[in-house]
Amino acid sequence: MKTKKTVYYILMYLPLAVVLLALPQLPEKIPAHFGFDNQVDRWGSKYEALLFPVISLLMGYFLLGMAKLAAKKERYGENNKKVTMIMGIFVLILFNALNAYFLYTSLNKVEDLSSVSLDLYQLVFGIMGVLMIVTAYRRDFLYCWGSDDNRYLYCREGDFLHCVCFRGMGNYDCG
Repeated sequence: MKTKKTVYYILMYLPLAVVLLALPQLPEKIPAHFGFDNQVDRWGSKYEALLFPVISLLMGYFLLGMAKLAAKKERYGENNKKVTMIMGIFVLILFNALNAYFLYTSLNKVEDLSSVSLDLYQLVFGIMGVLMIVTAYRRDFLYCWGSDDNRYLYCREGDFLHCVCFRGMGNYDCG
């Protein structure tokens, strides 16, 4: 868990460090918004590049708070906290990639996103696809979720993951 937390904090503060290093090289006016036609429809100050790292920090701390809350909801172990931390790492990887993409467009004064060899949609959906594949491959990330009054049974049978939630008198197959 210590290495996950270290990676988490690195990914959380990396966009801020990169933008602060790139800030002196950025032009005074950078593309601040692109329309549906991939054309710049608003230019902004180079200091607006700090907005995305600040949002990444806020999202990171929000997800850390959610991980702590998820750990409190669980009676035994820290499965919920682990899953929330891993999902937070995935979200921060996506935010870091987006920050790098927008810094690239700002440094190169891109006015038309169609001229960039890597499309923004390819970047976002490519990263999301890889993260879903990694999550599916590591099936031990999957756990039963619920409130404290539920009981859980988690077992692995060979290659199959089976999780049963017991609620009152009935059983529900959760995975």
